[in-house]
Amino acid sequence: TDAAGGHRLAGEVDNALVMLEAYNKRLQEEMESRRHLARMLHDYITHQKDRLHHTEKSLEEHRKKLSMVKKVRSELKAHLSNLPDISKLPTLRGNGLAPLPSAGDLFTS
Repeated sequence: TDAAGGHRLAGEVDNALVMLEAYNKRLQEEMESRRHLARMLHDYITHQKDRLHHTEKSLEEHRKKLSMVKKVRSELKAHLSNLPDISKLPTLRGNGLAPLPSAGDLFTS
């Protein structure tokens, strides 16, 4: 009975060893998979930070350009508002401005 019990116990230990080795193998594969995922996530986050930096830089450049456009628009509006009203200027027909002298008249005394 002791020999039979020993053989039975040895069989249980062998079965437990097989199960433990399989578990350890799956655990090792899971750890490797997680390490790979961690590397991929690190690379992805680094890439996203680089893109964010580039996008923020581009946004700042566009804001500066927009500011310049607004300034030019404001200057243009000010310039246009200072121009005389064309409808109030004398016309060239009728009793308007005198005609310009000819080129020959300019050089003769």
